[in-house]
Amino acid sequence: MNPIRTVALATDFSPGARPAATRAAQIAHAHQASLTLAHVFEQDVLTALRDLVTGRDVQAEFEAQARTELASLASAIGDQHGISVDTVLRKGSPHAELMTAAHGADVLVLGAQGSHPVRHFALGSTAERLSRIAERPLLVVRNEPIGRYRRALVAVDFSEASMHALQAALRLAPGAAIHLVHCFTVPFESRLRMADVPEEQIDALRKRARAAAVVKARELLVQAAAPGRISVRQGDARLEVLAAADEDGADLIVVGKQGRSLLADTLIGSVTSWLLREASCDVLVVPAKLPDDA
Repeated sequence: MNPIRTVALATDFSPGARPAATRAAQIAHAHQASLTLAHVFEQDVLTALRDLVTGRDVQAEFEAQARTELASLASAIGDQHGISVDTVLRKGSPHAELMTAAHGADVLVLGAQGSHPVRHFALGSTAERLSRIAERPLLVVRNEPIGRYRRALVAVDFSEASMHALQAALRLAPGAAIHLVHCFTVPFESRLRMADVPEEQIDALRKRARAAAVVKARELLVQAAAPGRISVRQGDARLEVLAAADEDGADLIVVGKQGRSLLADTLIGSVTSWLLREASCDVLVVPAKLPDDA
């Protein structure tokens, strides 16, 4: 695994962005990486303000204010954590512009909540939308950091994305206790019951699926040369992963994203979106295929 060399932080200067700024700075400091702060003006907001206010260059005023806030935040973070901090100010679509600003970064960090709750309710949160298009690991920070991550739960389905997720957890949170969690269901279990298949046969299928998952999870840990414990749980992955994280007291959930197809976004994206909305801890979303420099 390559070391983390560059960290990008998306900020809107809202209170919800502050824990993300602290976490990004801690990561940069721990890995001796550079940090880039990025802020994006939404073009439609700038247009609306220009139409509402006449006789003033509102866009220029907002840009000047944003540059001042970026510089102030960069200076404060750099001084506190002893790291190199750059700033980027862009305008346009937040999702597209943040992807551009974060190009080449090893991880993109942002807060779980932004400053436009009504817009997010209508359009989906920035974090959820970025999780669908991000080509770099995306860390969504929910809580104020207290030191390094201590317990990382890695949700695995044994696709290629699972190994990337495990490696990303080891890379971002060295020293954290690793817990692999796999969730399964017995295919067509309800139909088997409707067909009067004996319960002992269904239970045998369940035990077989659980045993196979344990073997695959152990293989993952061996391939990654990483210690960790394994849990195989039956049920809805969205609910079971959250339950396991709460039982663990996990401060980080890591999930691999299968791909960018519509089908992948429907199946895997639903779990990712649920975790981003409902998890009580930070969530790291890892693309199935990382760039060669990642």
